[in-house]
This record gives sequence, structure tokens and C-alpha cells, in this order.
Amino acid sequence: MSRDEIQLISLICPVYNEEAAIPIFLKRLRESIKPLRDRYDFELIFTNDGSTDRTMELIKAECAHDKMVQLVTFSRNFGYQASVLSGLQHAAGEAMIVIAVDCEDPPELIPRFIEGWEQGHDIVYGRRGPRPEPWLIQLCRKVFYRLIHRIADSDFVPYMGEFALFTRRVRDVVLSNRSTFMFIRSEIAFAGFSRLAISYAPQPRVGGRSHYNIWGMTKFAIGNILTSSTFPLRLAAYLGVPLLFLNWLVPVIGVLTGENPLPVWLIALDLNFLVLAAIFVAVYVARIYKDGMDKPKFIIDWDNTELHARNKK
Repeated sequence: MSRDEIQLISLICPVYNEEAAIPIFLKRLRESIKPLRDRYDFELIFTNDGSTDRTMELIKAECAHDKMVQLVTFSRNFGYQASVLSGLQHAAGEAMIVIAVDCEDPPELIPRFIEGWEQGHDIVYGRRGPRPEPWLIQLCRKVFYRLIHRIADSDFVPYMGEFALFTRRVRDVVLSNRSTFMFIRSEIAFAGFSRLAISYAPQPRVGGRSHYNIWGMTKFAIGNILTSSTFPLRLAAYLGVPLLFLNWLVPVIGVLTGENPLPVWLIALDLNFLVLAAIFVAVYVARIYKDGMDKPKFIIDWDNTELHARNKK
């Protein structure tokens, strides 16, 4: 096979203050893909989400002596989803693999992902096993996945993260979504096509500290629900119809029996329903407003970005 026939695989690695993990990640990644270098070319695109430590400096040093390594730097912190999205926009490969630098998602699984792609699957994703977390967080995570799986408007894959390989045509479906609130895993599931799950146990972080906390996970869960489902809006209709019936029935019964036609419990129920419905509508209208503003999902600092000519878009 000539070099011109070798396919390119893009590795997308979002980073934010990960100076301690980068050297370990690169060592493990290079060892993992070394047996595949005779069949594939690789590009590694780090997307630097406004890091304030030596993350950018370390990656630039790697860019200087390894043409596989590239860097996209944001003007500030825009969040993980925007970071992944920027990598997808600049990836030139026939297949893309999103992987975190902390090695909780082991780079050693990459050959298995590629093997699944070679078998004809458009999406090969890691299905995470239980994490070493407090039991309450594990319980909340299970409840969230079961809830979103039931109420999602389209397909949703439980326990699927962004650690996945997918083909260029799946990438194009993901990028076609114009929403300002992107959840990459939901878009991958929405794309359909042939999927293969590879189960694995998350590994301990190799360096630095996690940027996730309870508040961040809560915002992520709420945002994912709002992006993946219109159930909260429909819930107002599901609750409103029987409540409307009660508002006709109870006064009639009250008049016939000589009791108060508008009991306190019914008034309280109506008020609580109106407040709940107003909250749901307000949140969705806020999202529509943000989408209508059409601000960029991220801003690239081109002075500190190092991409090959083929990746500059």
C-alpha cells in the first residue's frame, strides 16, 4: 500500500489546565497507535479551552518536533462541548476519535475502535462501567441515564460518552446542528448509522484534577435534557388536561353539596402548575433566544493556534 492510499485518522483531545497529564497521555497514545502506523496516518488535534497553566506551552513544544500534533487555542474558556466541536470542524480524517487527556478513557482502546470501524461500523464508542465515585453520585447518574433514555425525542445511548470513533459522514451530521447548546454524544446517537459498543472500566486520572463537580454535573444533566427532549414542555399539557377537568368538576360538586366551590387545595394546585409551566417555557424561550442571536460557539486565538494547511477552515 502506497502512502497516498493510507487513510488519515483524526484524534481530537480537548484540554483545560492539563499540564500534568499531557506527557503521560502522549506516551501511552504513541505506544497504542504505533502498531497501526503502517496502515494509517494520524493527526492529533489538541483543543486548548483557555488553559491558564503550561498546557499550551507543552503542546506547542510537541508541535515543533512531531508533525502529528496540532493545536487549536480558544480566546477564553468556552466549555468542553465547544472544545470537541472545534476539533471536529478542523479534523481532516476519514474517521475521528475523541479522547480525554486524563486517560480515564484509556488510549489502549483505540486499536479496538479502529478494528470496529474496519468491520463496517460508522460509530464505535466506549460504554463506561461504574466509576470510583460516591454511591450517591452513582445513583444520580443511573437515574439520569434512565430518565433521559425514556424522555428523549430521538435515540439516546445510555452510558455513552464522547470517547468514540465515528466516520466523516457522522461528523457532518453533528456539525449540521446549528444549536448553540451542543451535546456531542446526543448528536452522535441522533445520526443513527451502524453502532458498536465496547465496554471498559474507567481508569484513574493520571495527573492534575478533575474539572467536574456536583454543580457542573447538574448543569450538564439539565442542559442535556433540554437539548435532547421537549418532554418538560409536553409535561405541562399532560398535567394541564386533568387539572382543567378538576377545575370544572370540583366547583360543580361544591355547588351541589353546598361546600366551598373553590377549595384551597385546588387553588394551590393551580398556582403550582402555572409556576411550573412558566419555568419550563422560560427556559426553552431562553434557549431559542440564544440560538437566534447566533453568536459563535467558540473564538479561536489564531496567534496561538498551530494547524496544518489542510485543517485550516
